[in-house]
Amino acid sequence: ENKTYYIWSKDVLGNIHHQEVTVSKIDTNAPISSFTTSVTGGSVSIDAGASTDGETKIVKYEYKLDSGSYYSSETSSYTFTGVSHGTHTISVRVTDEAGNQHETSQNVSVVILYTITYNANGGSGAPAAQSYTYDASGTINLSSTKPTRKGYTFLGWSQSSSATSASYSAGQAWKRSNASNYTLYAVWRVNTYTITYNANGGSGAPAAQSYTYATSGSINLSSTKPTRAGYTFQGWSQSSSASSASYQPGQAWSRSNASNYTLYAVWKTVPASTITNMSLSKQSCTNSGGNERAWSCDISGNRIYIGLTQCGYGGGKGTAYGAYVDLTNYTKATFNISEDGDIGAGAKVGFVNGPQSGFVEGNTTVTLDVTNYSGSYRIYLYFEGYVNANYRTDRSVSVTINSLTLS
Repeated sequence: ENKTYYIWSKDVLGNIHHQEVTVSKIDTNAPISSFTTSVTGGSVSIDAGASTDGETKIVKYEYKLDSGSYYSSETSSYTFTGVSHGTHTISVRVTDEAGNQHETSQNVSVVILYTITYNANGGSGAPAAQSYTYDASGTINLSSTKPTRKGYTFLGWSQSSSATSASYSAGQAWKRSNASNYTLYAVWRVNTYTITYNANGGSGAPAAQSYTYATSGSINLSSTKPTRAGYTFQGWSQSSSASSASYQPGQAWSRSNASNYTLYAVWKTVPASTITNMSLSKQSCTNSGGNERAWSCDISGNRIYIGLTQCGYGGGKGTAYGAYVDLTNYTKATFNISEDGDIGAGAKVGFVNGPQSGFVEGNTTVTLDVTNYSGSYRIYLYFEGYVNANYRTDRSVSVTINSLTLS
């Protein structure tokens, strides 16, 4: 200190230069440094400070992470980014104008939170996001909450939004060594639904139909109609006790109906119908023996008539067809008949190519089962009678269908 120094210099040509330097003081005191840190995720921010003896200034700050190289800066702050999870050593070195240096270090703990985000991928009700810290061996459980989507079944989760099979299931263990943020997408399978038909007391229900769910489009309900004796088919309903139909055979059914359905036949009782005009017409009328005196046969309206207008005796047979009757949806056909005559008579009633009775006599009713018959059938009447005039004239026998009731 307080000394004069002479500095001589000489170049290659022999030129000599000298300079006189007076040194009043030589600074050998190192500065004193300190720093604070703040950690946000994988970023560590450093705020450094240093003090000197007042003769010199700090001219350089240097920062180091763990055993890496120093990063030089003229500022007293610096941020390391992308720092991994765990404990790290931060070092700060400062240099003053005299070249004096000071280094200080401290440990910082970096906690990295990774996030799992759930995407319902067309559905709704995705779980809330989950966060976890890195761990080389530990696990967390994925959320057990399952999203929903109309017309689809939830299969699980995938990292791909277009996956058709799941890589993860709800509640499954998830490794904390997965060192990244993840988005898991719901994986869906479109549902297939079935329409089942119930004849609801009838028979001949259509076969079940299946369809895949879609937000648009439709299928047609079966055009097959069940049957039930004594009833007319009204259509279909989701209620087995419905009195009116909601759907008709062949009607469009929306594929956005996201459930299995049972459709019940809706029936209406067929009201009884009574016919009094038989419109009989003669098919045949023959004499069956006797003296055949003035024998006659008449078939018309509701009656077959066999008679003699002179003394004698004889018999006859008559067959008549009548009006067409629709037997569809009826179970019973009840004939009310009456006979009138001097001696015996017997009759058969029924329908051409349909059910017919055996022989009946006198005033009576005949009920036939028509459950398994549908369509139109002609009324049928067959009559056998015998007349004995016994020396008298104008003797006859006849049979009349008074009415036919369908129920």
